[in-house]
Amino acid sequence: MGSPSASQSRMSIKQAAEAHLRLLDDADSSARLNAVKALGRLGATAAPFVTESLICALEDTVASVRMQAARAISKMGNAAAHLAVEPLTLCLEDSDALVRAAAMGALGYMTESVDSLTVKVMSQSLKDSDARVRIAAAGALGKIGAEAVSETAELLASCLDDEDQSVQVAAAGALARHHQSAAAALVGRLGSDAAEVRRQAAKALGCLGTVAALVAAEALKRCLSDASAEVRSEAVTALDLMGLPQAQHSGEPCKPQLPAEAFGASPGDGEPGIRKRTRSFGWAQDVEEKRSEGRPSMMRLPTLLGTPTPKRAAEKPDFCMPSSGAEKPAAGAKVQGATMAMPPRRVLNFA
Repeated sequence: MGSPSASQSRMSIKQAAEAHLRLLDDADSSARLNAVKALGRLGATAAPFVTESLICALEDTVASVRMQAARAISKMGNAAAHLAVEPLTLCLEDSDALVRAAAMGALGYMTESVDSLTVKVMSQSLKDSDARVRIAAAGALGKIGAEAVSETAELLASCLDDEDQSVQVAAAGALARHHQSAAAALVGRLGSDAAEVRRQAAKALGCLGTVAALVAAEALKRCLSDASAEVRSEAVTALDLMGLPQAQHSGEPCKPQLPAEAFGASPGDGEPGIRKRTRSFGWAQDVEEKRSEGRPSMMRLPTLLGTPTPKRAAEKPDFCMPSSGAEKPAAGAKVQGATMAMPPRRVLNFA
């Protein structure tokens, strides 16, 4: 049984909520907007009293009210998830991009109620016409967890080539945070009966770069004899991006001897932490240096925050490109019947 003070606090929150709830039916959109903002500030403890009303506000005729309603629900987190996930998912089709982005951001906080079907719907927003929605989608998927990133790894990898820098950073953050699970899932999809699934999986593994080599090298080498020329082509490219060009023609098993530093750790270290593993990102290193020196930073680690918005050169993602050395096959070189084209491709740089 709760303490008297807890009961009083709960009653106080309920009374505060009721005062704002009455304004949600006001004819003045400004009053409704301010009411929604105020309800969001009450936080998760108010969820039992306000969630249903905020869900109704997601259908308001004014876009700014719908957007703020989604943001208010996000502040309720999992306390509102059992009621809010489906309505928020429907908002991903809203005509207003800011509403779609806010709904996506809110879904990122519903970690206990987002299922595989919802993740599939969310992943389609990685192809939204508005960059703000794509940023929110990558960040939300990263927050939901390893399973969500694993299911959408191919689409997240494709976002590394997005025309918008902030989308690239958000996608890189999601992949970096859960790269081990993503790599394992992609290796599993290399065994798919569908050639296009195998091709996309190989391409995404290449984008993970050296960090996926230990998990994926053998499976990618087997793809060099795939029935599909496109799959063989992507496998060769992926091995090259992992620093294993010798595997393209060698009959020996792929045994990448990568130094511990390639994974952001020192020799002899155990499983490296997220911060160690991402220090090679320019924006992450800048933040970590400021923290170590006790200086304030304008930006948290993208891999932990999930939805960064870089504005300075130091905050932009640190991608590595395929080397142009002698080990790289010449353009047009044939590998087991596949005509190779080696376009530049952004790769996560964990080295």
